[in-house]
Amino acid sequence: MGGVAFGQTIKHLRKKAKIASKNLSTQVGKASTYVSQLERGLIKNPDYNTCYKLLELVGVKRDCIEQVLINHGFINELNISIDDIENMTRPDPLSNDSPQKVGKDSRIYDGKYRDTKDKNEKIYSIFGVLVDTDITRASVVINNVYKLTQDENNLDFLCAILSFNYAQLPPESRDEILARLRKWF
Repeated sequence: MGGVAFGQTIKHLRKKAKIASKNLSTQVGKASTYVSQLERGLIKNPDYNTCYKLLELVGVKRDCIEQVLINHGFINELNISIDDIENMTRPDPLSNDSPQKVGKDSRIYDGKYRDTKDKNEKIYSIFGVLVDTDITRASVVINNVYKLTQDENNLDFLCAILSFNYAQLPPESRDEILARLRKWF
């Protein structure tokens, strides 16, 4: 997710905590415009320590901060082992791919990665708006998604269910699916 979605999170939490953006900026040792720029998506890659401090100052519990940062794609460099770094950079010795093929595959991967990250940020933003505008519906949906991400079996089930493109279904098929689900629940 990175800086853009993180900025939206900070804005939401800052407003909830009733802290002015200028005050928050100075509390983390940055220029008075820093938080405002972060919230508007102008700072794309904020550093881990600043993000940690911002979350701490807006009232996120210390034992939850690390998970929030991980969810936004921030990794504490201290948690990465030398083996992890080597595995990230070491070429696959079993690969017989030509440099051209590797380059093409890398570009395809990079494009797919960027596209997926962009969609992830949009979904995060949509859920943020849903929380702000319809907390009842948001609470049900987010709590159910959260429960389905808490263990591997549930996550596998969620991924399997969402691997189908429901957007292409005609309304009567959607109604049929919902009717069956309502019978079970």
